[in-house]
Amino acid sequence: MKPVKRNVLLEAIANPAKQPIAFIFVLTLALGVAGDGLSTLVLEVIGDWLQQQFGVDKRLWQGLVVAGLVGAVLLAVSNLSAHLSDWMKGIVLRNSTATIETARVRPLTQTYPGLIVLVSLGQNPPAKAAILHHWQAAQGNLQHCWLICGGDRSLQTATTLVEQLVAQGLPRKCFHYGRDYHLPLADRDAGLLASDAALANDPNFIRELIDRIYADAELRYGLDATEVIADYTGGNKSMSAGMILACTTPNRHLQYILSDYDDDNKPINSQVMEVQISYTLKPLRRQK
Repeated sequence: MKPVKRNVLLEAIANPAKQPIAFIFVLTLALGVAGDGLSTLVLEVIGDWLQQQFGVDKRLWQGLVVAGLVGAVLLAVSNLSAHLSDWMKGIVLRNSTATIETARVRPLTQTYPGLIVLVSLGQNPPAKAAILHHWQAAQGNLQHCWLICGGDRSLQTATTLVEQLVAQGLPRKCFHYGRDYHLPLADRDAGLLASDAALANDPNFIRELIDRIYADAELRYGLDATEVIADYTGGNKSMSAGMILACTTPNRHLQYILSDYDDDNKPINSQVMEVQISYTLKPLRRQK
């Protein structure tokens, strides 16, 4: 029985991974033939038909087709370069670690569409000053505000605060807080509430909660991480620590409220301060 001869071209078409060079040859040949046929159809046949039927100059038609193709190629190259840039940035970040060089503090003049605050107890929590800064009597950019509460008493403060701010003209729909606000990627969904003292004093829980808020901002409202700022003034020390840990990446921004205090220990002359952190990217060491 004679051995069956292999057809390399058919094998390349059926299994490109096995015969990559032959597949590229066949693909190039096929694209060349298809391109010649398509150009003849579009530039010559359709051009002649338009000239005969409607009096459209054939050279004008060919010029329009070429201009359209050039525009499409330029648009494709532009989109490809943008995606390539994002892809390269992703590779750099995945294979690098960000090392903090310096942290500078300065007054914050910018307003952000997204704001995350920690709610303290009391009638005038720092969160109020933070929210009003980004609202600026409807002249600021504030669209969404997530209020993290460290228990039921903190939740009561948040509810009272929201009612006060709504009375001042802020839209109720911009406030997200409490048990009923569901976050994505949550193993146990308690909303924006640390339901007991142990969770309120767990920096890792707060860090994970804030990570989910950033995911919520992007998935539900289309806000990039750079469009959201987190204020760590309120809450207890563990909550502030958790927020700072969550915002140690270069694309997340931090702020706090700097205040003087009167004789009754009430904050006065509050000012919003931005914490600017400079990073250096260093390559990760591969474990052997």
